[in-house]
Amino acid sequence: MQLELDVKRLIDRYIATNHSIVAGVSGGVDSMVLLYCLRQLAERVDRLSSLLIVHVHHGLRETADRDAEFVHDYCQKSGIPVRIERVHVPTEQGIGLEAAARDVRYKALVSAAKACSNAVIALAHHEDDQIETFMLRWLRGTGLHGLGSMRRVGEREGVPLLRPLLHTSRGAIEEFARAHDIPHIEDESNQDDRYVRNYLRHQVIPKLRSVQSDLGPVTSRLTEYLQADDDFLHMEAKALCEQMVSERTDLHVRIDLPRLVHAHVSLQRRAIHILLNCFASTGWSHRHVQAVLQLAQHDESPSASIQLRKGLSAWRSYDSLYIGFDMVTERAEPETWVWNLYEEARFQIIRKQMHWHFRAVQLSQSVDTVHRNGGLWRLLLPPVSSVQIRCGEPRALRVRPLGLGGSKKLQDVFTDKKIPRLFRSDWPIIYIDDDIAWIPGVVRTEMHTIHPSEARGWVILAHLGRGSCEEMRTLSSNMQRMIRE
Repeated sequence: MQLELDVKRLIDRYIATNHSIVAGVSGGVDSMVLLYCLRQLAERVDRLSSLLIVHVHHGLRETADRDAEFVHDYCQKSGIPVRIERVHVPTEQGIGLEAAARDVRYKALVSAAKACSNAVIALAHHEDDQIETFMLRWLRGTGLHGLGSMRRVGEREGVPLLRPLLHTSRGAIEEFARAHDIPHIEDESNQDDRYVRNYLRHQVIPKLRSVQSDLGPVTSRLTEYLQADDDFLHMEAKALCEQMVSERTDLHVRIDLPRLVHAHVSLQRRAIHILLNCFASTGWSHRHVQAVLQLAQHDESPSASIQLRKGLSAWRSYDSLYIGFDMVTERAEPETWVWNLYEEARFQIIRKQMHWHFRAVQLSQSVDTVHRNGGLWRLLLPPVSSVQIRCGEPRALRVRPLGLGGSKKLQDVFTDKKIPRLFRSDWPIIYIDDDIAWIPGVVRTEMHTIHPSEARGWVILAHLGRGSCEEMRTLSSNMQRMIRE
């Protein structure tokens, strides 16, 4: 019959002689027909020892023990290896009971397959299941990937997954079972129309068949088209990820925001979903992806952040977007160093995010001459003996920028220069006699300035270590240009 031929073709295509087949069998007519076909195939090609039947006992129905006993006894009488997997279905995860049961069922099958050598999972989903799945996902408002529904050939956690009966109707499966006298049991919960899937099966799909008699083949063709389109877009989204991810660690990824926001929104969504899957392979919804995209497009707050799930966060820092576990807060432990300029010509400080290097040179010419080579990365000072360098100062601290004629909060000074919050607690502030004189690359204050005619004093130069310069890719183009100068 065509059903057996379809199973044989798919198995022959994907199963080598050194592969194991792990078949999920509930005891229903579809899974028992699949078991029958696999058994016949295994006997003909001397592969019976590579076939393992797994029945997942959810413990949710009064008749669950009966189902497990039926499958166990049938396999024992037939000489087929069988395993009854008893699982606990959690009900506190915020998802429906059916979805939770499906998740633990797949985990049990994958676990059994990984315990075998070169295992492939075989499932008994059929054409009518595909129609119901398509409609359920449509009603839920899923995207293209979800509408593609079940794949005849797929994978789960790296284990190949085959559905040999996916193009076969329920009617054809029941006819095959009658013709070959295949025993099976009925799940009484399948008659309960309080479950949406059952309602679609009994009330909606029969009416659709009165309009389109080929509903099964039409749906199969449509889902295969959608799957092909989904594969192409997924490939393009992976290419986008390669282009826009500028840093990967075990704890986070850094994304070049302009590359992300200039891509088509379809690829934006998919790329974010791919990156979220790098940290947790399941559980991401449209809501999570949209939250990350809104953060990326929220120009009013260049340093915002959101919490996702399982401890994962997304945070923005000007032209960079981060996804990961190790979001750095703005506050860090404050530190103070005293630098004696006459004793040490060079000085360095090492913080978590940044390494800073300083050099002091005594003035040997007038300030006017030196000033032509000045800038915010150089400080001209009177002949003081030492300076204090502090990191991690309070954000409300007030600074008096040179030429402003007033004061500004430290937080506002950093914001004006587009210094990412990520780096602010590691950015040094130079003090003289408890007065802020200089924030390298950011501002020179009106405190402890030097007269242009003065030829005595210091020139202090600041620069970032090489690793810190790499981190500073997140800075604005103006700030990067200042660093290069």
